Amino acid sequence: MSKIWLITRREYFTRVRNKTFLLSTFLLPLVIVLFIAGSVVISLQTKTRHRIAVIDANGFFKDYLKGDSAINFDFSAGLDTLNYEQKGCTAVLIIPLLPEDQKTVCRLKYKKQLGLESTGDLEERIHTAITDHLIYEKAGISRARLDSIRAGSDIAELASYEDSGKTAKASSQTLSYIIGYTSGLLIYILTFIYGAMVMRGVMEEKTSRIAEVIVSSVKPFQLMMGKITGIGAVV
Repeated sequence: MSKIWLITRREYFTRVRNKTFLLSTFLLPLVIVLFIAGSVVISLQTKTRHRIAVIDANGFFKDYLKGDSAINFDFSAGLDTLNYEQKGCTAVLIIPLLPEDQKTVCRLKYKKQLGLESTGDLEERIHTAITDHLIYEKAGISRARLDSIRAGSDIAELASYEDSGKTAKASSQTLSYIIGYTSGLLIYILTFIYGAMVMRGVMEEKTSRIAEVIVSSVKPFQLMMGKITGIGAVV
């Protein structure tokens, strides 16, 4: 047991007193924080407003497709798949004739991708426009009346509470997801670093021929256990 302790101490203090270890201990968290902050800043700065040209073979999307600060729609005559970029549009949406009870593919052409979030938002707006049109056609409810109903129905929001018997406390599923995802990522990174350090420690002694000398005085199990314990304490 004393030999395992000696090897553990050697592995631990050899790495802790290394300048590389000290620099990585203090600089690595700072680099990670700066990387995350930079990614957030870049994503906020690159969030652009998309102007999408629409070629509608049905004739009713102009009344139902709604634009906002993120996406704006252009139904101008003369826009096509060849000149939409010259007209200041980032993409062109081609909506073919939509037959009833049959799935139809709407095509979106672009020179630069809109992003996953913007594409999903656009698809949701197309579905909403079709729904509004069908409600108007079948029930006779105008778009103004639909907007009024939607605005009036947005009066409830969902709050989550964790039931702990006699009491209940507010909980955030988003926060739980972030904590779980971050913890899993940290476990993966630490496991990877730990394995790499153990492998490097074994390779260093095999390269310098120290392993033969150590194995002659201790058992291989004691050597490996000391290395695993010492490097594990560093990580």
